[in-house]
Amino acid sequence: MRPEDPTGWILASVSCVRFPSQRAHHRNALLMAERRKRITLAQVTALLRRIAGLPISVEPIEPGRAFEQILSVARQQSLTEYDAAYLELALRTGLPLATFDDKVKQAARLVGVGLLKI
Repeated sequence: MRPEDPTGWILASVSCVRFPSQRAHHRNALLMAERRKRITLAQVTALLRRIAGLPISVEPIEPGRAFEQILSVARQQSLTEYDAAYLELALRTGLPLATFDDKVKQAARLVGVGLLKI
């Protein structure tokens, strides 16, 4: 977790779409950061409250999309299926992608997906 104040990562004016599993992924990432003393319990609590208040819609992953488009993006960009799912979602919705991962950033640039500055 890079910023001094991780609650600053979330911009209240940004609409976003996520997959159903992403909520658990966020909680686990925050828990691991807390255990490693990178953030405090108070920061975790504040960030989760801010996330809960954002205009986030949940995008189900349909089997056909998972086997066709997502795996195709994964193969073309040499990404994991997990990372490719987010890139495919950004491509399909036209929304920018928020990531710290350099490989995902590079792939996003190659396919013309915008990146949120975080």
